[in-house]
Amino acid sequence: MHESLSTTLARRIAAQDGTDVTALEPPLYEVVDVDALEGLFASSNGCGRFSFEYRAYTVTVEYGEEVSITVEKRDSGPTHSDDGFGGGPSPVRALEEHP
Repeated sequence: MHESLSTTLARRIAAQDGTDVTALEPPLYEVVDVDALEGLFASSNGCGRFSFEYRAYTVTVEYGEEVSITVEKRDSGPTHSDDGFGGGPSPVRALEEHP
């Protein structure tokens, strides 16, 4: 079973930050509505991409057949990984959908 998008996002950011997921401050759910982001996956018929800023990072999720998550520190290069998935107050900064 695959982990949820919100869990994977928190784990990737924590790894880039060199900390534990439980030590992320502010919690990810206070920065972005992860339920709404997961809804994009469920309602999308194609592929797309969204990005948001969390602390010193720009987080980008690209989705289609597979999900690709990039956590990039704004003053250095990206940390990139791919995960396939089964299945906040601030809005997503960018969203592109392709049919």
